[in-house]
Amino acid sequence: MAQTPMKRPGGRNEAVRRAVAIAVLDVIRDRGFEFGHVDVAERAGVHHTTVYRRWPTKSDLLREAMGMQYSRLDICRTGDFVSDLHKTYQRLAAYVAEPVQRIVFGYAIVSESTDVADLLREYWFPLRRELEAFVQEAVDAGELEEDTDPHTFVQLLIGSLVLVPLFTRKRLQRKQVQAIVDRVLRSHAITGPRS
Repeated sequence: MAQTPMKRPGGRNEAVRRAVAIAVLDVIRDRGFEFGHVDVAERAGVHHTTVYRRWPTKSDLLREAMGMQYSRLDICRTGDFVSDLHKTYQRLAAYVAEPVQRIVFGYAIVSESTDVADLLREYWFPLRRELEAFVQEAVDAGELEEDTDPHTFVQLLIGSLVLVPLFTRKRLQRKQVQAIVDRVLRSHAITGPRS
């Protein structure tokens, strides 16, 4: 009686998806958005017909890559709002300053096509809503002023994190991120900045 072959953890499909996502990010980092399926296939070590079949358009390739990128982002939740906010924004500052993210943001701004901007919104909006819910929890717990608007609060913090690396190609330093978060917290009547 023939034995059923054992499946590898994650399987070949997951390995191929990861290889393709990494290849897309690598080629964007090296060449911007001037790439095709064959370029991705060569970098991923996958046959180009596999790439064409599973990711028929450039947008499909970008969606795979951005999905992997954004899966790395999460909100720290230890119960200490101020500390968690600082840790979360330090992670975000590091993420948005990565070369590939700067290229993607820049392309979304200057491109006549809305494909990349639409794709960024697809991943950014759920994260923004999660951040806003996190801020609302702090309002409800009495850690921020009652009239704090979570959307504005998040926008104040995100703006500088994105704009500084986008226009200067430099990452905000840890102390700079801490100062920005502290200033926004103070403006919303938090009891005091993190020590």
